[in-house]
Amino acid sequence: SEFSSVYPPSEDTFLLLDCLEEHFTARDNINPPPLVSLEIGSGSGVISTFVRNICPQTFCLAVDINKQAAQASKETALLNKQEVDVVCSDLGLGLSGLFNKVDLLIFNPPYVPTESEEVASSGIEASWAGGIDGREVIDKFLPTAAKF
Repeated sequence: SEFSSVYPPSEDTFLLLDCLEEHFTARDNINPPPLVSLEIGSGSGVISTFVRNICPQTFCLAVDINKQAAQASKETALLNKQEVDVVCSDLGLGLSGLFNKVDLLIFNPPYVPTESEEVASSGIEASWAGGIDGREVIDKFLPTAAKF
């Protein structure tokens, strides 16, 4: 199918959605909604679309290296009548204009221990492939994450 290389929403996705909902809709919430949300590895786009739905004034940017995932993120937002900007990028490369401007950084990284070759693949396995120790993608992104 058109989105055969896009990771579908799964248990980890739903757990993250539950946490976001609890954080931003709690009755005693004293945290202001984020002005800028950046999701790295947006996959289907469900998470950024959800953030925009519960925080309608938030600028949401979804980023994925996979072109099919970027398209799926756009379509998910459109189908849910939410405004989410989508960029095809590897772990936020090229987004230095957002450094020190992101209020909510979301990253549900691939963490399954795999062969390193799977991390760099263009197939769906790249959406869960974390490399030999399951941390290759995480470790690659952490220095950049601190800048956002």
